[in-house]
Amino acid sequence: MAKVRNELDNNSTAIAARTSETLLKLSQDLEKAAREHLQSLLVSMGSQVTKTLEERTAEISREFSVRLEGYTRSYLEFIGKSIAEIPKNSPGPSRE
Repeated sequence: MAKVRNELDNNSTAIAARTSETLLKLSQDLEKAAREHLQSLLVSMGSQVTKTLEERTAEISREFSVRLEGYTRSYLEFIGKSIAEIPKNSPGPSRE
């Protein structure tokens, strides 16, 4: 009976050690897989953010150019009209 009990204790200890090693290995593998997946997600997210920023920058640049062109056109029209008004508003020859 003592021999069987001793063998059972030894087997239990060995099984517990193997189980612990297996769980440790599984934990390490899962951690590695999670890190790799997270790294992949971060790279993908970085690419998406870069693309979105590039698109938004281009959109803002287009809007700025359109508004600047409109402002310039309006200003030049105003200058043109003002120049055209100069002869009308200038006093005629002085009559003394």
